[in-house]
Amino acid sequence: MLIKVSGTEGYAQEAGSLIRRWQSISFADQHSQVLHLLPDAPSRVLDIGAGSERMQLR
Repeated sequence: MLIKVSGTEGYAQEAGSLIRRWQSISFADQHSQVLHLLPDAPSRVLDIGAGSERMQLR
């Protein structure tokens, strides 16, 4: 028997938990692979991504 599972199946039920888990990870840990690409001085940066609007340079 073949069972097809959508890539987003169950997401609605777990979204709150997933958001809390994601937001509990520090900015530096989330973006450690690309931090060297970000400017040190105050700068204007265009964020063209999507998400929880958490990514703010500090």
